[in-house]
Amino acid sequence: MEQTKRQLPEIEISGTVFQFDIDRLALIEKDNPANSISFAYMEDHGTHYSFNYSPISKNHDFIVIDPEFDDTGKIILDPYFETSQNVKIPRITEIDPLGFSQKYNCTSKDMVEKTDFELMVNQDVYNKRIDGHPVKVNICGNQYVVDPDNDILWSIQGKPDIDLDLVRDYYSDKNRAYNILYEPATGRVIDLKKESVMDTESVRLVEIPDIRTIDPIGKNHAAKLPLKFGLLYHDLKLEYDLAYSLNEISQVIPANRNDQGQLELLIEGTTFIVDINRFEFRDKSDPNNVIPLKEMQDSGDGYLIEYNDKDIHLPEFVVLDPSGMAKKYNVSIMEVESHDDFHFMVDQQAFHSRMQGKLPTIDIEGHTFTVDIRMNMLRSATDFASKGINFDDIDHYYSEEKDAYLIPYDPIKHEFRELDYANISSIPKDLIAIEFPFQTKLDPIGWNREGGWDLKSDLKWLGVQSHFEAKKILWEKTFIVDVIKENKEKQQKSQDNQKANNQSKKSKGRKF
Repeated sequence: MEQTKRQLPEIEISGTVFQFDIDRLALIEKDNPANSISFAYMEDHGTHYSFNYSPISKNHDFIVIDPEFDDTGKIILDPYFETSQNVKIPRITEIDPLGFSQKYNCTSKDMVEKTDFELMVNQDVYNKRIDGHPVKVNICGNQYVVDPDNDILWSIQGKPDIDLDLVRDYYSDKNRAYNILYEPATGRVIDLKKESVMDTESVRLVEIPDIRTIDPIGKNHAAKLPLKFGLLYHDLKLEYDLAYSLNEISQVIPANRNDQGQLELLIEGTTFIVDINRFEFRDKSDPNNVIPLKEMQDSGDGYLIEYNDKDIHLPEFVVLDPSGMAKKYNVSIMEVESHDDFHFMVDQQAFHSRMQGKLPTIDIEGHTFTVDIRMNMLRSATDFASKGINFDDIDHYYSEEKDAYLIPYDPIKHEFRELDYANISSIPKDLIAIEFPFQTKLDPIGWNREGGWDLKSDLKWLGVQSHFEAKKILWEKTFIVDVIKENKEKQQKSQDNQKANNQSKKSKGRKF
């Protein structure tokens, strides 16, 4: 029998209902699951928590998200509109005692006598770390001491120390970890910018979590933060065995170009040409065998591709072909080496403008619309009488081939208007046909936010734009001409049938 999913506890803040998720340790807005409030930035008073809440963003007052249009109007019309208020939240043991006891394996007596912090954080490790015990990591049998002040792993056994600042190019924001090529015998980190890996059986791919993950107390001390900051979200340890690949790194990353000046890459016995202009890997012997950017998994420090049933890790294009990237973007190689792919592939001005809350716009025949993914529509920027264009209403006008909408549009009312396809017999005189991209292209950051994904997800191949221009398409180049032709043929056939019926009736009358 299928087990019924447990109902999450609810708590109301300024008229908004939030559900408490014990697994995520967050308050999740019930009507908008993409919005979550972290306990990390709340002040723990032992008996309760408190934080400054914004009724606009429905989150911590320093969290900036796009407000609803109605809320924006409130701010403009009401100068006394309160944008921040201090709220108190009960202890987690009070909000969800059942979930808490199950997750932290404690009794009702424990929850009464001890604070959340005492029950959720390993007190033995916490006290030892406060007393000065260092955090150690083990990498393939080699021991290191963590230095949270300088982000260095100091070797205990005389191996080379690992300065994480020097491997910053191999850091993944998504995983919050460094993915490095490591030689266990020597303890050496292989830098792909300086050398190639030629079927090195002794090399392992090692994941090193960032220092805040490994030693949050030490990092808090280094950043002059309260030592308890964010510890509820960490499983405190004094020793870690870091994960590494069980199989050898077998891929070959060439350092030389072919006679045509193209960079070649050998992947599982197949030679691929690195195409910087298209950001793809193209089979040298079969041009139809292509691995495009959108089919690669972005790991932050490079890309993961699956080839011949194997996961292959490749560095970013700035590492693979810095001279090609310098030529493509008309910058120096030094500048290429100081940035990642995201910096060049994504319009940084448009990206930062969007991250600061400015919504993209689109011009349709001289009229500006705001792309509002949260409201699921193109909202007129100036004509408040316009209903705008709701994406649900035009769903059946989407073309997968073009990844775009082609819709009938009223340029006077600035609205989408459905056509009467069953009876239309001529080209509409008061409507035009316009084409514009799907939501993922119009506002990929807003799309990611609504879906609860990483805000940078897919931006490298989708791009970020602040403004778009819709295309006007001639009716003669749309499917409507075929619809009109079919309707006219049906109408003519109907008229012919009617005429034949009338003549038949006349022939049966009295004759002189």
